Amino acid sequence: MTPLGRLAIGLGLLALPSCVSFNYSRLSLNEPRPIIVAQELADKSAELQVCLDALGAPLEIWETADGFAATYGWIDQAGWSFTASISVRAVPVRFNYVSESRDLFGIVLLFSDDAKLRLARSGYLSEITADLRRRPPQPVED
Repeated sequence: MTPLGRLAIGLGLLALPSCVSFNYSRLSLNEPRPIIVAQELADKSAELQVCLDALGAPLEIWETADGFAATYGWIDQAGWSFTASISVRAVPVRFNYVSESRDLFGIVLLFSDDAKLRLARSGYLSEITADLRRRPPQPVED
């Protein structure tokens, strides 16, 4: 018997006393921003308004230790998942596989206190913002 035949029989036997599901999904969120434009703006030390005119509204803006940061993010992915569950001697066993990640790809713009762009980074937002420290909130005075 061929390996493909054995796989088909194995999947068929697995499906008898169990639950098997396959899923295809597509996620599209926000329009990609031109990374090259962000780099050119950083090379020119562009002001905040020039950046907003070129790239539109960011997803998030927050204070950093020496200025502020603006993030732009987007995702356009398709993928599939497979889930199988079976009860072996009254013990439930479950297997799940997902072929995609849901991390946003994007751009982080780092501005100085005077609203001049000093650096643009691109990549997965969870990675390129990991080392950016947010300024802690100031205590509220009564």
